[in-house]
Amino acid sequence: ANKGDTRKFHLDFSAPHVEDLVFQTELEQLAIAHPNLTFTFRVTRSTGRLTPEEVQRLYPYTEGSVAFMCGPQPFMNAVRSYLQAAGWQDRALRQELFSSKLNE
Repeated sequence: ANKGDTRKFHLDFSAPHVEDLVFQTELEQLAIAHPNLTFTFRVTRSTGRLTPEEVQRLYPYTEGSVAFMCGPQPFMNAVRSYLQAAGWQDRALRQELFSSKLNE
């Protein structure tokens, strides 16, 4: 983190199980040192996935914001549609495909 950077950064991290929430301890330590860093951990098998209603309520678009997405293609397609419904334009959306070919 850049010491002079005070822009807000929020990470909404989804994983099926608690043990899949990698770097949780490190993120908690970073948040202590950087008050502009916040995060939400979502254990989807017990609490459910991010919903369109949550995106509308928690992440409305504000000018200059950028949303970064990383995950399997179906997840990113869903989140992209939720963000667009919340007023996000394509120019403010970035994505990185996460995929494994374990079934091949």
